[in-house]
Amino acid sequence: MAKKTSLFECQHCGFTSPKWLGKCVQCNAWESFIELNQTQKEVLHALKKPLPQAQKSVSIAAIEHEEVIKFSSTQSELDIVLGGGIAKGGLYLVGG
Repeated sequence: MAKKTSLFECQHCGFTSPKWLGKCVQCNAWESFIELNQTQKEVLHALKKPLPQAQKSVSIAAIEHEEVIKFSSTQSELDIVLGGGIAKGGLYLVGG
């Protein structure tokens, strides 16, 4: 049977350790470690991967406006709320 491996993470700074520590060596917080299970370790590992390079920001004036085709819902008040009707490809959640 395989030995269960644990990973402990500081709740204050995110420092991880293979064993429980009473005091975090990074932020000096006491009693702040929690044990992570295998699924949580996989998520933590995925989150620590480097992020893709960010794109440069673009001025809102530089964005080209595309005309959106909208269809009437036969209820004028709903069309007003939706900004002129139901847009093709749009997804709407209506509650009451």
